[in-house]
Amino acid sequence: MLSKIKNFEFKLSLPFIIKSVAVILFLLICLTAFNHGKAEGFGFDSFVNRDYEYGTTVSERVISGEVDEITVNWQCGDIEIYQVAAVNVKVYESASKEIDSDMFMDITLDSGELIVNWSENGVGASKELGKKLVIELPFGYELDSVTINGGDSNIDVKKLVSDAVNLYTAYGKISFDRVEGDEGFVKASYGGIKGSSSKFESLTLRANEGDLSLKDSDIYTLNLFTASGNTLFDGDFCELTAKSYSGNITAETKYRPHDVNVSSTSGNIVLSLPSNLSAFGEYKTVSGEFVTDYEFKSEEEGIIELNAEEYELNLTTTSGNITLNKGERGRQNSYFSKLLGEDEG
Repeated sequence: MLSKIKNFEFKLSLPFIIKSVAVILFLLICLTAFNHGKAEGFGFDSFVNRDYEYGTTVSERVISGEVDEITVNWQCGDIEIYQVAAVNVKVYESASKEIDSDMFMDITLDSGELIVNWSENGVGASKELGKKLVIELPFGYELDSVTINGGDSNIDVKKLVSDAVNLYTAYGKISFDRVEGDEGFVKASYGGIKGSSSKFESLTLRANEGDLSLKDSDIYTLNLFTASGNTLFDGDFCELTAKSYSGNITAETKYRPHDVNVSSTSGNIVLSLPSNLSAFGEYKTVSGEFVTDYEFKSEEEGIIELNAEEYELNLTTTSGNITLNKGERGRQNSYFSKLLGEDEG
């Protein structure tokens, strides 16, 4: 009888053990997959068809890993980056038409660098699809670098903080607002650039045929280059280099600048600088006029000598006019003072 009972217990325990081992193996596989996904930094990847204000087709991905750098390679279609109330970085795309899975955006996360490509192999690049890329960052999120290669895309960036900011598009337009960084380079080959309320230690804006506009911004070292577009700056700068072939250049600062070099071939130059400007340099126009309400120390034509003559001021145009307006006494700029490590007016 005892032998039968033991045999019966063995028969019951063997299937139980096999099932238990199978469950344990399954859990280990799931845990491994989860950890792999976490290492890659992807919370989920889904494709859904639903109505959004920006389109009807969405492929989205929430990044659970840490993102230090963002690189985007996008052929055509709008690109937006901004901050929202969220915990993780979120990337999603939309399209005005149904798209196949091989044309979904391709995302990788490698050592903190988030790389977003139009598709895995760059296939299917077409404006007819109306693809749009959106990257949402949590409020207060700070990055080491952001690089966007937009192709033919319009780029719009709002409330971004990054040490380095590089924005490029060939035939689209670029706009940015409340962007802060150490160094920025923004280029729209055949489109315009419009910025506002931003702060950079060094910023370069470059366009071939579009206008450049930057308002209410604090830029310590500002470089503006355009071939045939107009240039407008309204804010504070410490150092300015601006060049244009056929466009007008208009710039104003209430901070007493250090070095200013502005040149245009056939456009007009209009500068408004503080009354306590201390500068030396030259102005030159071949067929245009030079007008100013400053009183130079030297009566020699083409020579600029103001106050202690501390910093350079050079203004050159071929067939355009030059206007140098004297504004109010220069004010302090807390952002510049922080960069300089001292209080300067």
